[in-house]
Amino acid sequence: MKYVMIVCFLIFVDCLAAAEEVPELRNPYGYVFGGLTLPSEELFLTLNSGVGFEYLFYKGLGINSEISFLAPLEDLTFGIGLFSVNGSYHFGEGESTPFLTAGYSLIFREGYANLFNIGGGFQRRLKSGHALRLEFRDHIMQNYRTFHFLSFRVGWTF
Repeated sequence: MKYVMIVCFLIFVDCLAAAEEVPELRNPYGYVFGGLTLPSEELFLTLNSGVGFEYLFYKGLGINSEISFLAPLEDLTFGIGLFSVNGSYHFGEGESTPFLTAGYSLIFREGYANLFNIGGGFQRRLKSGHALRLEFRDHIMQNYRTFHFLSFRVGWTF
């Protein structure tokens, strides 16, 4: 994990030093991500990794879909799947673009549960036309009480 953070930092510093024009992201574009999730009712971290795609259709408005896997760090063989479909809004078209997202999530393993999610972050465009994506997401399940999956994720667009 320490090496991943060092690589992300070096990529970010390289972006700050770039004097060339940064190419636009392809539309639609895909992304991969990984991060840590903290369930609100438990005191253990889970690994969250997945893949998604996003389509920006009108002045920053977009739609995205993703599928991911959540597993406790102590036992990566026991995990659950998480599928999300979201709307998003990207503020501006510069090198660093903040965004907000919200939508529907489905958590599954042997059964399933319906959730909703909200989040935000930013994408830092790179010289290659790709982007570094940093994001916070909260998946919320409301049954007999409210349950949160708080996630911080680092991703790469392609």
